[in-house]
Amino acid sequence: MAKHTNTYSCLKAGSRTRRRVAVVLVPFGILAGIVAYAVSEGPSPGTSFGSAPYGTISWAGSGNVAVSDDLYSSAGVDDGDSSEYITITGFGFSVPADQVIDGIEVFIEKHGESSKIKDASVQLIKGGVIDGSDYAKTSSWSASDYAETYPWPPSATDKWDREWTPADINSSGFGIAIAIAKSSMGGGTRTGFIDNITIKVHYSAPLPVGLSRFMAFPMPGKIKLEW
Repeated sequence: MAKHTNTYSCLKAGSRTRRRVAVVLVPFGILAGIVAYAVSEGPSPGTSFGSAPYGTISWAGSGNVAVSDDLYSSAGVDDGDSSEYITITGFGFSVPADQVIDGIEVFIEKHGESSKIKDASVQLIKGGVIDGSDYAKTSSWSASDYAETYPWPPSATDKWDREWTPADINSSGFGIAIAIAKSSMGGGTRTGFIDNITIKVHYSAPLPVGLSRFMAFPMPGKIKLEW
């Protein structure tokens, strides 16, 4: 069975990555398949920093999470305490309006004093509202700086149990909210430190492409296609 394939090489520009497109036409009992390109934008930092209700302990220096520079946002929690959410929005994405959002990844550079800090809540912000899957991990933060990916294992197709449009992602109200607690009792107040938070968005062209008419005509040595 004859097969004709057109392929288009990878293109990479700035923080956007475009992967291969393949258009496959298989004659004689015709199958027309179109595989959309997939694009990722980011990781990008936020530009607006604040807080939202969760626990009672406030964060100091929330704007320090904009850059990975060993200047930290921090909150100290004791037994039974949890922090407020630190909220980061204003990521400045520019996803084209005709694209489909496939998944969202969040990267947090952090450490916890004496390895006694853990996530209390990690959720996305959609239109200014904290919602969707809570990907808080139960493990203790390391005592030295490290970067952690949410969700884990990393996924380009996890939408945190929410549907997203390009307008949602491009909005100044899109972002991430994080709260912390102690991972074990005793020892008094322990502090969690966040150095940097970035988000990466994965998206692709909508499929399928609608064809109102598709015809194939066998001819000597070739196939004539009309659509």
